[in-house]
Amino acid sequence: GGRGDRCGVLAANDRTIKLWSVGEERVGARLENTNREHGYDELRVPRLVGGAPQARARARATYAREHAYHVHSLSVCADGETFLSADDLRVNLWRLDVADRCCNVVDAKPPNMEDLAEVITTARFHPVEGHTLLYASSRGAVRLFDLRAAARCTRPSLVLDAAARRPPAPGGEDDAASFFAEIVASVSDARFDGDGRFVVTRDFLCCRTWDVRRAREPVHAAGVHDHLRPKLADLYEADRIFDKFEVCACRGDGAVATGGYGRCAVRDAATGLALDAELVDANGAAPPRVP
Repeated sequence: GGRGDRCGVLAANDRTIKLWSVGEERVGARLENTNREHGYDELRVPRLVGGAPQARARARATYAREHAYHVHSLSVCADGETFLSADDLRVNLWRLDVADRCCNVVDAKPPNMEDLAEVITTARFHPVEGHTLLYASSRGAVRLFDLRAAARCTRPSLVLDAAARRPPAPGGEDDAASFFAEIVASVSDARFDGDGRFVVTRDFLCCRTWDVRRAREPVHAAGVHDHLRPKLADLYEADRIFDKFEVCACRGDGAVATGGYGRCAVRDAATGLALDAELVDANGAAPPRVP
């Protein structure tokens, strides 16, 4: 949120969350009296003159370190008073004006860490309904919760899971194919669209759009890295199969944007038109491609 010409920015460095006030300030230059050739009769009071505006950031709050793992998600609630933070195993709810304590709403840590089957990959608030949030997991599921039902999110109100609805491959899958399928199913990003009717998800190979009112299957699914499907074993050996990609749902027009290796893909939900553009640097050179 913002006040005047300043705005608040939440940021996390590893496990520390800070609220910053960011804005432009005119930095004055002080004119000192350095001419003493004519004695004290020529002394003048130092004064400030207007300087050029500069961007300045000031730390307004540093929140308690309530996370045991790296904080990967921050999302401000629609009420403008609270926000959530998430790491691999927990989602915490904070008040912006209370820095020393929070409320844990999701705890995915099993009693025995050897039984850990999935981790939280991202978490977001609904853009309009302050009581609704989602989090995605490394098993490919996106779970929606209503905070009015319970203070602890243990029973989702809705589950979006493309992997659970994937038809079996003809003749079955071998162990290697099944192993890679579980890895690429991990949801690296999930977001509501501008009014919260749709949820957009992204995994390694696909970008999906879900209608929360008809959630049996995605209303649209687009392959992003189809040319890499035969190379999953090579990507696994190079640790590239664990790369994470974000997705963005544009407010108002239903367009969805995501990225790949040196490429940007945009789809217009209204017209169905898709744009796949190659990214280049300032010199017109394309970035290195994944083999």
